[in-house]
Amino acid sequence: EAADEDFIEKNNGNFRGGNTTEEKDADDSMTLVTSPIPTKPPPTLVDLLLPPTKPNIKSNIVSPFTWPFLSGASVCRILHRYKRLRNEVDDNLREFRDLSPLTKGERRERERKAAFRLFSECFSLSNSDQESPVEDAVDFLCKGGEYLELKPIQRLCILRVLIESAYDTYHVNQCVQGNITARKNAITQLEREEKNAKKKAKEGATALESAARERLAKEAKNEFLTKKRREIARTNKQTNEFTKELIDSMTIEEMIEMDEETKTEYEAIPGPQQFSKAEVRVMVKKITEENAFSTNELEVLTLDEIESREANMLAEMEEELATYANSETYNREITAKINKLNREIEIFKEWQLNLPDSRREAIEHLKEAIEDGTIKALRTAIKAAKGELLCGEDDESGGMWAVDLLRDAALELKQAETRKRVTEAQRDLIAKRNKCFVRTEELGSDRAHNKFWKFDHDNDGRIWFEAEFALNDSNESSHEPSNGQGILSIDVQSARIDSQDEEVDLMDGDKQFLHFSRQEYHSSGKVPSLAKSHQGCLSSTRSLRALLKYLDGRGVREGALKSSLQEIVEASGVAASDSVNGDKNDGHKENTDPEKSFQKEGDEDAFGQTKNIVNNDGESLGKGIELLSSMNTAIGQRCRLRIVQDPNKAPDVAMYQMGTVIGWTVKVEQQIVNADENSGEEPKYSKEGVPVWCIAMDNGIENEVKASDLLDGLVRAMNWKHQYPGYYEHDSLLVSYRNKMGRFCGRAVDAPYASSALFVGKLMLECERDCYTPLKSRTYENNWGGKSGARNAWIAAMKEHANDLNAVRDGLLTLENALFEMCGGTQDEEETVLNNSSRSGRDLLEDKEFIFEIELES
Repeated sequence: EAADEDFIEKNNGNFRGGNTTEEKDADDSMTLVTSPIPTKPPPTLVDLLLPPTKPNIKSNIVSPFTWPFLSGASVCRILHRYKRLRNEVDDNLREFRDLSPLTKGERRERERKAAFRLFSECFSLSNSDQESPVEDAVDFLCKGGEYLELKPIQRLCILRVLIESAYDTYHVNQCVQGNITARKNAITQLEREEKNAKKKAKEGATALESAARERLAKEAKNEFLTKKRREIARTNKQTNEFTKELIDSMTIEEMIEMDEETKTEYEAIPGPQQFSKAEVRVMVKKITEENAFSTNELEVLTLDEIESREANMLAEMEEELATYANSETYNREITAKINKLNREIEIFKEWQLNLPDSRREAIEHLKEAIEDGTIKALRTAIKAAKGELLCGEDDESGGMWAVDLLRDAALELKQAETRKRVTEAQRDLIAKRNKCFVRTEELGSDRAHNKFWKFDHDNDGRIWFEAEFALNDSNESSHEPSNGQGILSIDVQSARIDSQDEEVDLMDGDKQFLHFSRQEYHSSGKVPSLAKSHQGCLSSTRSLRALLKYLDGRGVREGALKSSLQEIVEASGVAASDSVNGDKNDGHKENTDPEKSFQKEGDEDAFGQTKNIVNNDGESLGKGIELLSSMNTAIGQRCRLRIVQDPNKAPDVAMYQMGTVIGWTVKVEQQIVNADENSGEEPKYSKEGVPVWCIAMDNGIENEVKASDLLDGLVRAMNWKHQYPGYYEHDSLLVSYRNKMGRFCGRAVDAPYASSALFVGKLMLECERDCYTPLKSRTYENNWGGKSGARNAWIAAMKEHANDLNAVRDGLLTLENALFEMCGGTQDEEETVLNNSSRSGRDLLEDKEFIFEIELES
């Protein structure tokens, strides 16, 4: 009643004795603000239905029926808080600069622009009418409006506000800070482990060098002792002064006391510190190899030497067996030896038949393990190699022998075990980095300050770039590169996006500071607001090669960028594909560039003949051929191709891509002259010229299509662009969804099939199981999982016909209607008559404009 009375008084020009609108505006222009708190929005219908206190976390206030209205109320409060924060910043800046406070009129104008200043990327299309999509969407939802009736830009604004506010919450902030702290701790731990590893490696190298010098000195003494014993033995043959046992038991001290010459030779033996570095390095390598096998002496052999040694052992056993065969006397001991030799000979011969193949496999595993470098792979390969007798004990030296590749694998394992803690720290750091909210760093920039990017989950060999427009003071704009340096120009007024900064609060009159602050938006410092930029993608071989040729490796920025791009191009296999195709830029051979072999004009006759043939047929395109009646040439036209990714498993699931016809040519192909199968004659072939058109797809790939596919693509492109009634791509909806912005959230093995009909059917079964359990206890009439058996029949049909796209689509509609009835049932007839806007899921999917808005929002 009070509102109605105020409305009547306001229309009469006497609003409760208050001022008129003009007087109120004059008062607002003179009255200074005293508080940063904006005007509280009036209560809406949704606010009246909300509880007076903060709802519990487990509360069911958020449901499939209430979330649109609650999101509108939440965004209303978020905008109010952001406006307050903006007001506080404005007041603090003006107080710091000793400026007078804002008036109510100025504050109201800044609050009106607050939404544009906060989320200006969402409003670049609404500058003309100066309407705020987010505020209109909030007002519509708070009055009980349907979420699906919002425009796509309004839905994006709602999502943007909710995401921005979620990042400002305490829990998300704590999560980000915790991830950053964990990342710093992982870096510190990695540095500590690397430092300890270097320290231990240095200590180990010192110990090995000392042991090598001691061993060299010991071997020199043993060599001197052996030499003197041989000399004494030769002299003793004439004098018979010593016995053989006494000579063998003589020590170095006893030999030194024999004469002065021997003492002088002993003193000339080099000590541990007198050996050269080369000799020490050789001994260190030998000791390292022995430590890897935990033996005192190691003999490294090749595979041929091992096979030769085994052949010699087999020959020795056969000779020993032959000596026993010539013996005239036999007893139990000799018979046992003969049987043992026979068994060993049979085993050796069996080994010679089976071991070569298994040894080759073991050697291949050793090579793969060495390349892998992990402890688990090396241990497995070494164990398999030992089982194939690639190493063994040496009876003569008391040590071991091993094949050279097994020696290398053992050394690699020893090194990997030494750096195990460092490797674990590196793995932990990588896990923490993947968990953190870290932006993708740019590859670099060129001389025009254009930024280049390569995303982790993007297609190989595709580079994205972001180029700044060169701002002109005049009103002339050019979207063509100027000066041959790839620079696009635009005037200053067109480059601005939405509201500008209130620079009077920052530094009035200081042009140097203003230029510095404006560089946050544009490097020229001419725009006091967000500036437009040009984004693009380089995916074809020609564009990437042209970029690499354009970059100058001598520059500071372009040198680093060029090296990074070369690594990406080589890793993606673009260079290899070019070499296979015969594209040689350095020589003078024929260029196989598709654009060079296709003509860019002159297809009018071929295109006209193709249309006449299809028009006379009248079945392939139907009425679609009428759309091409005014089209004389196909070159330069947009085309939409239907590409079947898996013709064998999923022939009905296709992917649609847009492209532009860039050229045509005539290719010679063989055609069958007589196709009568009943005649019994062999088919005859003739060579005929067939027109072929080249289409440059938007993703950088170039396809060659024939006349029928070209006409289908042209008609499909026009239908898709203008959304003609009756046009619907029934097999593209599932494939159109791909998680291009990040990693697939499910199992890695399911990622290639995440958009197939079978995977969607599996996901529907899981969602139905999760939703049915809580809903069946909240409904009075369970017509889905009750005695009717509809649920069991639906589950059986989905499991049996999940490969069929149409079956999955019908199953989705059936499940949607069933869950809708369990959530509250259908409306009454009277309500249905009053509310004609409510439609079923099938009606919504058959509405072309509605589906177009859903795809646009996605």
